[in-house]
Amino acid sequence: MSDLSIDADRLLGRIRALGAIGRDGEGRLTRLAASDADRLGRDRFVAWAEGAGLRVAIDRIGNILAIWDEADDPDAAPLMLGSHIDTVIDAGIYDGCYGVLAGLEVVETLKEAGVKPARPIVVAAFTNEEGVRYAPDMMGSLVYAGGLGVEAALATVGADSTVLGDELARIGYAGTAEPGWSATAYRSALSRTCRGFPGSGLSSTASPTMPAPHRPPCAATPASRRRAS
Repeated sequence: MSDLSIDADRLLGRIRALGAIGRDGEGRLTRLAASDADRLGRDRFVAWAEGAGLRVAIDRIGNILAIWDEADDPDAAPLMLGSHIDTVIDAGIYDGCYGVLAGLEVVETLKEAGVKPARPIVVAAFTNEEGVRYAPDMMGSLVYAGGLGVEAALATVGADSTVLGDELARIGYAGTAEPGWSATAYRSALSRTCRGFPGSGLSSTASPTMPAPHRPPCAATPASRRRAS
């Protein structure tokens, strides 16, 4: 285990590939939440996750959960990795995206080494974390953590007068599972220390992407994602 190394070329190649999605005529990267560019970025991440043998689920707020559940105890609360892939206007390629793709790279490296985790591991890409098109920011993780009701979030009217729930359905990322999954800990590549998940007895290292959790534990397993035709 101590000798394992990630495939840096694969990780950096994916970051660059994702960073090419959503460029305008002037070359600026703009992949706002629930936009057509966001759909393309989501599709690319889902393809990579499924190619790595992970099960992909989408919750009602559109959070993507790439699940490695081939664990010693598949019913144990999972460890979560991740961040977000929506961007600000004229964005860099690393913010958020590195957290998601680094999480996927860690899981893929462990799988390729034949490691079997003690509990499931989930790589999450949270919806509308930048908050450029819809307010508030950090919305997907806020709903996940119980700080904002899913109905209120889905009814949010954006700066362009669109409704988030309608746009998630339009791009094929309006899932059916209720947000919130009782997890042991959350890890993000860009991190600060905060409280652990309720009842876990553990602390977690979480980025501003994941607010300090205060939701009740939820035992529901996210349903399979459904794409709009």
